[in-house]
Amino acid sequence: MDTAEKKPNIALDLAISIAVRIKELFDKTKADKKGDAFYQNILGQISRSSASICANISESNGGGHASYKFRAKALKISLGEAEETKCWLRLFSKYYPHLESVLIEEIINDLNGVILILNKSLTTITKKINTHCQS
Repeated sequence: MDTAEKKPNIALDLAISIAVRIKELFDKTKADKKGDAFYQNILGQISRSSASICANISESNGGGHASYKFRAKALKISLGEAEETKCWLRLFSKYYPHLESVLIEEIINDLNGVILILNKSLTTITKKINTHCQS
């Protein structure tokens, strides 16, 4: 299957959308929080963890050459980063409840969707790993 024929990666597309919306969220709110070190720290943490979701999902694709164990490891990292991003967003909304709470809830709901997809993918890959180990 060549690149043009690859199936769409819903988890990756959703993760990229989340990372873009997080950047937009902070672009909208950063002027109000200039000089707030805690805000800057949370911004950095959320930006890094959300970008890591995308990077690790991409790594798990491996161009078709990655082993199932490698794919599972990358997906587990993505899953952890998704949970971390969700945690940081919840913390952000507790400290700054007046800042874009609807957008934050939408992002958290989409993170839950990514988490669901990643869990299903991990289940499938784990079954394949177990099948290959028994062969």
